Amino acid sequence: MNRQELTEVIEEPAHKLGVAFESGLVELILDDIEAKPGNLPLL
Repeated sequence: MNRQELTEVIEEPAHKLGVAFESGLVELILDDIEAKPGNLPLL
């Protein structure tokens, strides 16, 4: 998955529940897991 797809995986379920992430948090999460093998289960 590319970075945009991973962003959607994180943000869409939260938006459906009316929850918002603090500014920059999603990018920080992606920076931490992006280069690691098996990154999707880490989400």
